[in-house]
Amino acid sequence: AAPTVACYETATWNGSTCSYDVSGTQPSAPVGLSCWETASFNTGTCVWDVSGSQPAQPTLACWETSSFNTGTCSWVVSGSQPSGTDTQVHTNSYTWIDGVTYTASNNTATFTIVGGSANGCDSLVTLNLTINTGGGSSGTEGVSINGDGSTPHASAILDVQSTSKGVLLPRVSLVSTSSSSPISGTPAVGLLVFNTATSNDVVPGFYYWNGSAWVQL
Repeated sequence: AAPTVACYETATWNGSTCSYDVSGTQPSAPVGLSCWETASFNTGTCVWDVSGSQPAQPTLACWETSSFNTGTCSWVVSGSQPSGTDTQVHTNSYTWIDGVTYTASNNTATFTIVGGSANGCDSLVTLNLTINTGGGSSGTEGVSINGDGSTPHASAILDVQSTSKGVLLPRVSLVSTSSSSPISGTPAVGLLVFNTATSNDVVPGFYYWNGSAWVQL
């Protein structure tokens, strides 16, 4: 009887050897397969069947891009969310854009601004807040501005402490000693300013309002 042969083989009777000669070789497996493809030989059709499909591209945030890595046969996602830091220095308390009132220094709070970056992506803002604590004594409230968080002196409504910085008072351009301009409304008696202008009878320097005129210190 003729031998059983594979789909790619043929059997012919050889009268010299008095036997069947079987010939034919299996087709070579396909080459150049993508990393996600596999090949299996189909004896019914006598050809290689290639199966498999590329993994679906992941859903990306607007700041991300993806590329397919054939070495790992997976998508590589790159890009980071636009972000920034909001640095604030306040006394006693501060209400941030998240609606929370902070009474202590904080550098961990975050807030997402929808569409806040230049490319329209959401922007993540981190708060860098320094709270300088003010205090009171003998029922009198006071404010302390310093770098060590110490409370104000009991006799002071404002206690400013620094070993390397000064106090910068409002700088205005006075017109003359008899004119309250450019102060809005009627100046309070004792109002102190630093004049930057040379005009009529005023020169640059500190002036206070005595109720009717500016007096140079």
